[in-house]
Amino acid sequence: MSSISIVIIGDEILNGTFQDENTPWLIQRAKELHLKITTVRIISDGLDEIAQVVAEESKRSDYVITTGGVGPTHDDLTMAGIARAFDVELFEHPTLAELIRDKMGESSGALRMAQVPKNTVLWPSAPNFFPQIVVQNVIIFPGVPKLMKIKFNAIAERFVGTPLAKDRLFLNVREADIAEELTDLDKELSNVVIGSYPRFDGGPVKVILTIQGLEEAEVTKAKARLAIAFTQHLVAPE
Repeated sequence: MSSISIVIIGDEILNGTFQDENTPWLIQRAKELHLKITTVRIISDGLDEIAQVVAEESKRSDYVITTGGVGPTHDDLTMAGIARAFDVELFEHPTLAELIRDKMGESSGALRMAQVPKNTVLWPSAPNFFPQIVVQNVIIFPGVPKLMKIKFNAIAERFVGTPLAKDRLFLNVREADIAEELTDLDKELSNVVIGSYPRFDGGPVKVILTIQGLEEAEVTKAKARLAIAFTQHLVAPE
């Protein structure tokens, strides 16, 4: 299962001028594509911060998805930050420059968007859109949600992963009362990921245990082990 880091870039998100619409959508698409999200970070338009975060996340995950900071104005520093993260220079990419001239003319502001890190690779994108800019394992998207979604969906098939096997157990017990035993079981059942989620709606189900893994057999085995351990607390789902 491939992993991704999501890096949302923009002072306008941090200061509340605009709401972050990209993260919830990307999380849902990652789930549909069977991708593991390693981390989500929302950062400022600062050059040093972009460089530091991209460098960190490119080592942490198989792919890094950035949104924002790719326009023609003074505060659009994503390309420069990513170039710094990988210790390369910016250059005017001839393919991007030609496309921009065809659509926008010789505007120096518009041509600024052709300045990309030297190790940039261009992937085909949606019809009538600029190519997808990729630098090593960093995939760079615009911050405008409508544009980001179109461009992401145009390349989504590149990321399709293997679906996880999943199952659940429902318990009528306080989470605190099983925490110690569950910690030991989590260490024992190291081939799966166990999640514990308390409920406070007054119903019979007080804790939902989730079991996820790459192999169906391992998930089935783990569920059986957990069911034995907590047999006196098992209840049917509502």
